[in-house]
Amino acid sequence: IDLVPVGRDHIAQEGDRIRFRIHLHERVVVDGLEPIILHDDAEYLAVSKPAGVDMTCNPQTGSVRHALMGMLQDMGYGEIYPAHRIDKPVSGIVCLGKNLKALSRLMRCVKRHAIEKTYIARVLAPLGPMPGGLLIDVPLKVVQEVEGRSPTARVAGTDGKVARTVLERELRRFDDGTALVEVSIQTGRLHQIRCHLQHAGYPIANDGEYGGQGELGREVYVDNDSGDLRSMLGDHHCKGCRSCKYFQFVLDGSERPPRLDPPIWLHSWKYKFPSLGLDFESPLPAWAQSSAQVESSGG
Repeated sequence: IDLVPVGRDHIAQEGDRIRFRIHLHERVVVDGLEPIILHDDAEYLAVSKPAGVDMTCNPQTGSVRHALMGMLQDMGYGEIYPAHRIDKPVSGIVCLGKNLKALSRLMRCVKRHAIEKTYIARVLAPLGPMPGGLLIDVPLKVVQEVEGRSPTARVAGTDGKVARTVLERELRRFDDGTALVEVSIQTGRLHQIRCHLQHAGYPIANDGEYGGQGELGREVYVDNDSGDLRSMLGDHHCKGCRSCKYFQFVLDGSERPPRLDPPIWLHSWKYKFPSLGLDFESPLPAWAQSSAQVESSGG
């Protein structure tokens, strides 16, 4: 209370300021990872989110300072409001309002589909050149196939929601049988591009959830010769914390270390709000420019 520790039997009084301390094991991300600022004015902020980073802060999943919103707070952005979201393994543009009126204008465009959204993806395409302007007009539904895991999208019949994706054109072809394609979306369903590309026969090459060849992220939480991780864990150990116990076993060698969440080769490339005069473009990630195997540590 008022920045002074108190016991569990203390009764709070009117006017007391209360601060809670949360014991949290932050999820690991690549060193030096941070969003790229694409646009910054009095009303709007547009950033390029790194792959492998959650959108919002959530202590239950271990993402607070390493979530996009936490990173932006550390960069000095206080009250900001995202107008949409992109999946954790996806990189690219996120648009935010700096006040509720600006957010409302962005959200109005999103709800009215008065927005142009362009993605790029690197897909499996072993059969040669791909058709341009291919409309994938297939309803989707959200399913929870495994308890405790994130929901996924599946092609549906009459019980699904309208979902439309356009495979605009092939941008380049790589020696490994993959191709870089430009994709636009007319709706915004969960995992829409990922599921639609799989349905069309062109799954994202490293998206194991939707027909690609999934990758394992790099193992992390390896101590150095000075034992800094062990010392840190000992200094902040919390009795009864399962994560503390698990990471102690990792350092002792009796448990496998955690892995970085691998990105997928899907990137939110361009966003345009014609009625607001806003037009954003995000730099291309490394996997979109090279035919070499890209390490699964970033987008």
